[in-house]
Amino acid sequence: FFLMIRRPPRSTQSRSSAASDVYKRQEIYLSLDNTQITDQSLIALAGSLRRMSSQLDSFTLSIISTKSTDEGVAILVAALSSLQSLSKLYLDFYRCLAVTDKSAKKFADLIEKMPSLSEITLLFESTGVSQGDLEEIIRKKSQCHKLFDIKL
Repeated sequence: FFLMIRRPPRSTQSRSSAASDVYKRQEIYLSLDNTQITDQSLIALAGSLRRMSSQLDSFTLSIISTKSTDEGVAILVAALSSLQSLSKLYLDFYRCLAVTDKSAKKFADLIEKMPSLSEITLLFESTGVSQGDLEEIIRKKSQCHKLFDIKL
């Protein structure tokens, strides 16, 4: 389990300055690879994300080889959609065999709902996600003109 929260250095004490706004933004890197993470854990993570909704700029989540399923991912996607300041998203579901097309469709919907997202990376290698549903995500991505990387 690894969690990293980075904040840029504060360049001014004025709360109304643009630098102060940058300071308030946060980047989270969370690696839960090869752990016993379940949907309940993703529900708890989603609750934490909702509380940070106005501050989170970049979110990286790696849940390689965990017990996460579509239900947990759906709750995570709902929490991500509330993060209106989020501009960068990286999610790696490698070898999460219970993550299927349902999750891919949720992410396709998320892309359309979040105009603030400028960079998106979704990794679904060795999961239950099909090529057809990834193509749907790619089609929606091409309509929104965002920097985008996806792998199956």
